[in-house]
Amino acid sequence: MIAIVNVGPMTDDPGGLRNYEVRINRDVICTFQHYRCDGLAMCLRLAALAAQRVERARLAEAFCSCLVTPEEKTFLSNAGIVPGCVNIEK
Repeated sequence: MIAIVNVGPMTDDPGGLRNYEVRINRDVICTFQHYRCDGLAMCLRLAALAAQRVERARLAEAFCSCLVTPEEKTFLSNAGIVPGCVNIEK
């Protein structure tokens, strides 16, 4: 099951800023913030963007972990192809 869960803060401001978690089953995949007054469509867009960022980061990490040499990691990171490669160790 995929769920977008409002985790607060619970205030008297019905349109205020809230924190949300995107969950798959019971696992929290990512978090984001949303103003309730912006509506459901914006909430769904923000949830999708937050999940996409996590997905891309996981793909980049998997790709970088397959690289053989530190030089290859540095080259790709410096080229801006896969951000953060330099910090990923085998």
